Amino acid sequence: MPEAFSVVLHVRSRLAESKGGLMSAFRVLGALGIGIVFAASAVTAWASGTMQKAPSGQMQQKAPAQTGKTIQTAPPIKMEAQSLTVTPAQPQAGQQVTVKFTVKNTGTGTVAKVPWSIHLATDNQTLGQGEKMNLGPGESFEVTAQWTPSAGQKLLQGYVDPTGQALKNTAPVSAQIKELSVTVAAAASASTPGTPVETETRVLEHLKAKNAGANFTANAVGATPCTIENRGGRNVTFTEEVELILGCQLLPGGRADFEVYSNFRLKNGWKVERVDVRKQSGGTADWSWVSSAPAVGSDNPYAKFHLWSNPNGYVYVLPKITIKGPKNTDPYQ
Repeated sequence: MPEAFSVVLHVRSRLAESKGGLMSAFRVLGALGIGIVFAASAVTAWASGTMQKAPSGQMQQKAPAQTGKTIQTAPPIKMEAQSLTVTPAQPQAGQQVTVKFTVKNTGTGTVAKVPWSIHLATDNQTLGQGEKMNLGPGESFEVTAQWTPSAGQKLLQGYVDPTGQALKNTAPVSAQIKELSVTVAAAASASTPGTPVETETRVLEHLKAKNAGANFTANAVGATPCTIENRGGRNVTFTEEVELILGCQLLPGGRADFEVYSNFRLKNGWKVERVDVRKQSGGTADWSWVSSAPAVGSDNPYAKFHLWSNPNGYVYVLPKITIKGPKNTDPYQ
């Protein structure tokens, strides 16, 4: 036993016997060369019972009583897969495709590290994986992976925590993964290098275009005899065959803004090759473009004309649009 505590025991014994008070104890301690302050605190601790004997035989002080405290716990993690998309949406084999995966923190706390992966389930191939750091509540992030697919039906998957071990995710299992089925078309066959595609030219037939959805309107102003007529509908004095006649004629005169081939595009690689507009008129009458002429090389033959005639006048406009495209293909369907 250390000397200081032997002294304390001796002092306690002397106090019990002589009841001489603390001054007698101090005198004894002073005689032994022990500091008064240490002796007084030791005596006080022994007397109050806060000093006890340790299992080793040494004296130790009791720890203060614990006060009630609330232990803070982290909010539950709730991380969900939001969307999985591909661009282009209808890819072809061999085409570069971007796969985009979106993840959102739907919980109430910040998550320090969110692992993710984009997987091609069909071929058991991981296209991309990684970790997002410090994602706050309500926040989301997007990640992408590149994919060069082969033809056929493919299944893509986006995972939050792909191993299922990094996060104690409380979101439903079904919400932790997104799946996307993609139909990959076969690559378009390319023509043999050096072999030109055989083409042909035709006059655009407005009745066939009309059957395919093209619109033709006169937009006449007032009670006017401005009309759109088919081939052969009027005995015009042009020697070549005409396809479409726009006219404002005779009494009482009139005016109109004719629109032709609206809501229509040429199909299967056919393009506008040439535009010719001829007129036949009498009296005071004429026409002008409202829009520009259909562009050569475009698949859009739309045009708009303004026709007018004073009383006793007339004007006929005959637009002829020549188109060019692959031989033995249909420009209308």
